[in-house]
Amino acid sequence: MRGFLASRYLVWLLGALLGGYSQVAWLLAHGGRQEAIARLSLGPLAGAVLLWLVAEALARAGRYFGWRPWEPLQRLGLWVAATAWSLSGLANRGGRRAWLIALALALVLSSLPAYHLLLRPLQGAGLVRQYFLEHLEPSGPAGLRCLLLEGLDQAGPVNDLGVLQTWDFASLEQVPGGRQRFFALRGLGVIEVPKSGVYGFGGQADDGLLLLIDGRVVVDNRMEGPARPMWGKVYLTAGLHALDLRYLQYAGGASLRLQWQPPGQDRQPLGQANLRPLAAGTPLAPITRLRLAHGLEPRPFSTYDPWESGRFWGLSW
Repeated sequence: MRGFLASRYLVWLLGALLGGYSQVAWLLAHGGRQEAIARLSLGPLAGAVLLWLVAEALARAGRYFGWRPWEPLQRLGLWVAATAWSLSGLANRGGRRAWLIALALALVLSSLPAYHLLLRPLQGAGLVRQYFLEHLEPSGPAGLRCLLLEGLDQAGPVNDLGVLQTWDFASLEQVPGGRQRFFALRGLGVIEVPKSGVYGFGGQADDGLLLLIDGRVVVDNRMEGPARPMWGKVYLTAGLHALDLRYLQYAGGASLRLQWQPPGQDRQPLGQANLRPLAAGTPLAPITRLRLAHGLEPRPFSTYDPWESGRFWGLSW
């Protein structure tokens, strides 16, 4: 048994590294924090098993030609194991005790950042989605509840413009609300996605756009500028998800063209999605409180003032 393990654990180690690397690359390309733990734990295991099965198949095929790969791998594995055992201090009782203490401390110290960086945002996303579902318009047209905020700090009066389904405005004259400069539009509701997968959201905006799904930032480009592409991706499970978008107009021209992209499809107007608005008069403060409490939005003291010299600043300290 010892020889079997020693001759194969290098293959398992290489497979685990390749499997872990593939999952890290996938997460970096597609996002999907809600499945990060599963991918990073099962990816190395799957990689180790798959590479071992491939190696076993090749070894059995090589035996036909008299090739015996496991014997040299066994000698190499035993030498690497003995060297690592000696250099790490595990060959004596004191070294093994030190490693156990270090492992216990690492687990304890990593639990707090793991909670704050992974579990707490996931809980917050679920609570934000639940709040939206509890405050949906019971009946009426499809679309998103559109609010006009007079002032880019979004602290001024809020005017309910009703339910809008089309979020495609080619010029300032087409933007609802009748204002010319220094205002924000906020769209609130839920979007129904037909299947689980990576979805794209964004489009083009002049000037700024902030788009949140379940309270998580998907697109964040709030700077003043001409119409330009803005795009982000997020992994969503099948069902209803909270959609919160904010369009910012500073001065000059204005345009907005919002799109989304289901898995395996081309980009299409956001208005073609299955959208349901929040009910009129829904309190908005609980949404911000939930995002602040679960790390989905930075605390006010950790960012610069949102309105300064005609620009929107979102720089962390």
